[in-house]
Amino acid sequence: MGDLIIKPASSGSLKIQDQAGTNFITTGTSSGLTLGSAVTFPTGHIIQIAQVTKTDTQTFTNQNWTTTISNFNPSFVTKKANSKILVETNQFWGCAIGGAEGVGVRLYRNDGTGYAEVTATRDGTLSWSCWFNVPGFSGDDYAPQGVTASFLDSPSVAAGTTLTYAFHPRPYSSSYPVHFNKGNVYDSDTNGRWRPLSSATLMEIAS
Repeated sequence: MGDLIIKPASSGSLKIQDQAGTNFITTGTSSGLTLGSAVTFPTGHIIQIAQVTKTDTQTFTNQNWTTTISNFNPSFVTKKANSKILVETNQFWGCAIGGAEGVGVRLYRNDGTGYAEVTATRDGTLSWSCWFNVPGFSGDDYAPQGVTASFLDSPSVAAGTTLTYAFHPRPYSSSYPVHFNKGNVYDSDTNGRWRPLSSATLMEIAS
């Protein structure tokens, strides 16, 4: 058989509705399709993605987990209730060479009620446990060391909730500062010191 063509008037849109009259698929007056908010996505479907990047540097000497990497907070408003959130980050750190070097990083989430740690990312029985760590290293004091981490979060929030994430680093002690996006020794790009870009990405995943 030939094609079945359903064509609205030039000033109208083609709409497919349920029995209650809710639009599930709507065509624009020119082209393209818009899915209604009540559409059910298959489990594992990526609904939306957000990313932040940072090239600025930051030095940490704190001896607690309360300090955050500034201007490095991926965020979006959830489209569906109870979605999973895949958090991925690629970060670069320069750490002091010595007997107490390195940095640990914990993940925090704000769902509108204030920031709280995502404790499922670590062993909660250990005070020094963290989501990931970057050790101090020798051989090149100028180049920061890169690390990639990912975690599938389950915040259990309603659709329309603003989710924002933060990263809280901690060096071993104030005597061994750690440096975000630069090496332990750095003065200028003209001297060949590496200056990378760190990123953090969120993906809303249908559950």
